[in-house]
Amino acid sequence: MDKKELAEKVKTFGIGNVSDLSSGEDLSIAIMNLISIEEHLYFTSMKTQDRKYSLLVDDIRRMRIRLLKELINQPEGELWCVSKHLLSAAMRMIEVGTKHLSTGNIEETERKFNDAYLLYTTFWELNITHKNGQEHDTQETRNTVKANGNGFREMLNNMLNCCKE
Repeated sequence: MDKKELAEKVKTFGIGNVSDLSSGEDLSIAIMNLISIEEHLYFTSMKTQDRKYSLLVDDIRRMRIRLLKELINQPEGELWCVSKHLLSAAMRMIEVGTKHLSTGNIEETERKFNDAYLLYTTFWELNITHKNGQEHDTQETRNTVKANGNGFREMLNNMLNCCKE
């Protein structure tokens, strides 16, 4: 599947163009960090017994919710929570992989990084197929992409590129 076909596929999901998805990728990374900030403020509050850190959690949480709504609109079932946890788990797996990297354990680093990327692309797979409140047939999309010699995640790999301006 070439870039033009990918761009057309993105349009069928109601995203607009590939650069819109690129902006979404940047936003998703920011949301990952907001989730981590919430967690660190919580633990700091517990460790120091200082309530000021607990009070800050609410401000960060409200920002995270507002920004996540830009990526997930009209979620069905528990898609909102699943999405949040996919991003959170991906961020943590990246951090665990980085820690393994610092000890020289390259094999474990690669496993953790691969797990993180699987979680991250699963977030996009779920949310691209539910964009703008319209469910798109994920299996049909997978079959279409596979018929062109690529898998769904390979399509996402080509679409998710934060370096596109």
